[in-house]
Amino acid sequence: MDQTKPHPLESFPGATLAVTLPMTGLEVIIRKLDVEAIRNDGMRTALSLPALREVSQSFAQIAAGEMQKGDGPARNRGELPPEVMLDIEREMKRALIRTALIRPDLDTLVALYGGSLEAPDLGLGPDYSYLAGQIDTFSSPQAGEAEKDAARTFPVSERGSAERSGGKVRGKAK
Repeated sequence: MDQTKPHPLESFPGATLAVTLPMTGLEVIIRKLDVEAIRNDGMRTALSLPALREVSQSFAQIAAGEMQKGDGPARNRGELPPEVMLDIEREMKRALIRTALIRPDLDTLVALYGGSLEAPDLGLGPDYSYLAGQIDTFSSPQAGEAEKDAARTFPVSERGSAERSGGKVRGKAK
């Protein structure tokens, strides 16, 4: 791990953030991410895993059988079983952490903790959720003053009562 040479992103204001992990006091440098792009990639990765493909196929067969019977509660098409959704969420969180870490990288951080990439929390303990939360918070778009002012305003009609959506349409329909 080269501590002397800074990452190129560190020269841009607001592109990186130093985070101190509470359990160990270790400082890590994270970058701002496009969370949606990483989540989509994590979902693609999780769904392409052979085991998940097999589960998805068996789920599709069960769902097709239920639809042919016509009895029982109808499921939305494309709805995945909870186990698959949990696997997808785990892969997305790991992808966020792997991509956001600048210094140290994920493999080095896991080695520092004596963990493994197969462990549910990568061996980071409570620092895993803390780090994931910091990455999500730092990378999420923050509302500016203009957006906050717009949210504070509420459209009021000339009569002084709150506007109801579709009110003009309902009036014309009568």
